[in-house]
Amino acid sequence: MRWLTSLIKNKVGSRLMARIEEESRGWKCECPACGAVYSVWEYGGIRYKAGGTKKTLVRCRDCGGQHWMTVAWKPDAN
Repeated sequence: MRWLTSLIKNKVGSRLMARIEEESRGWKCECPACGAVYSVWEYGGIRYKAGGTKKTLVRCRDCGGQHWMTVAWKPDAN
């Protein structure tokens, strides 16, 4: 768990933190090089009450490359 996630966990109640985790797991990062898909939560991030899509620079856990990955709401993917 990253420092920001730890900080937020200490500031909010356990029920809210569970909702934040659940929603963050629905936001997926997809590697354009190898197609690997991970949730924002798995990368140590939080995305809660957000909308739209965004691009973020992330190192892929599968291929090891650093790529601009699209972050999109895909709660049923992987």
